[in-house]
Amino acid sequence: MTPGLIDLHIHCFDGVSTGVNADHYSLGRGVTTVVDAGSTGYPMIGTFVKYIIEPSITRIYALVEIGPLGTMLIGVSRYMYDLDWGVNPQLTAQAAEENKPAVVGNQSPPEQRSLQPPGGVGVGDFEKSARGGRGFSSSANGSHHQRLHALAGGA
Repeated sequence: MTPGLIDLHIHCFDGVSTGVNADHYSLGRGVTTVVDAGSTGYPMIGTFVKYIIEPSITRIYALVEIGPLGTMLIGVSRYMYDLDWGVNPQLTAQAAEENKPAVVGNQSPPEQRSLQPPGGVGVGDFEKSARGGRGFSSSANGSHHQRLHALAGGA
C-alpha cells in the first residue's frame, strides 16, 4: 500500500490551454495532491480557486503565475513577462495573499526571477509550506524533483 502521491507540477485549469481535469488525470494514478504550477495569473486566480480548486476531489494547491494570463498564451510566452503589458509583482503577491490557503506561492520562469513578488522564497521552502509554514515560489530548474525526493524520505 502507498499513501497518496503528490504531483508538484501540473496545469489543471481544465479547458484552458494545456490544463487538465485534476480529478480525471490524478486520482487514477494514485495522486491525491497536486500543485498547479501557474495556470493563471492574478486577474483569474479567484475564479480558478472557486471553479477548479473548491469543487475538486483532488487536493489542489496553486501557484500564481507572475505573467497575468498564466499558461493561456503558450507559444507567445515572451509577451507574458513584459512589464508594460500587465506584469505586476505587487498585484501577484496581493492575489496570492487574498486566496490563501489554496494559493501557496508564485511561479515564474528562471529567466524572469527578477520579477518575483516581494517576499518570494525559493522552491526549497516547499517543505515548510507542506508543514504549514510559508508559501513558496517555483521555477523550472529541476530542483523540485530533489525536493519531492526529500519529502518522500530520501536524502
